[in-house]
Amino acid sequence: MDIALSIVGLIALVVLIWFLVTAATALKSVAASIVRAESDVKAVKADFDQISSDVTTLKTHLLPVIDNITEITETISGVTDGLKPRVDAIYNTVDDALDVAHGLLEDVERIKSEVVETIEKPIVAFKTTSDGVLSTVIKGVNIVRDLVQQFKRR
Repeated sequence: MDIALSIVGLIALVVLIWFLVTAATALKSVAASIVRAESDVKAVKADFDQISSDVTTLKTHLLPVIDNITEITETISGVTDGLKPRVDAIYNTVDDALDVAHGLLEDVERIKSEVVETIEKPIVAFKTTSDGVLSTVIKGVNIVRDLVQQFKRR
């Protein structure tokens, strides 16, 4: 039994040694992983610090630009607000000028019609009168000519 106990003790000692070696290797691996993770965390922290610095720089430069854009927008709003009444006044002036032009064209058309009517009335009256007189004169001339020709034949 002593031998069996010694063998079991020896096996236990070997298992303990194997366990300690495995644990030491695992701890060494964990330590290396922790060192790598620490360097990775430092790199990430450096990246975040750089991003933070870039954002701060960007903010420093963008705020004046945004303020300028706000001022420009307000100035443009003021200009456009001032232009609206002027544009409306120009529109009304042009509209009034068009109304005057339309009225003038209507007056010219009315005057033209009156002039044509004034000239046509005497012409129509003369034509009506002259058609009757002229046709009578022509008939008389034709009768005289026929008489003259009859006398020449004889």
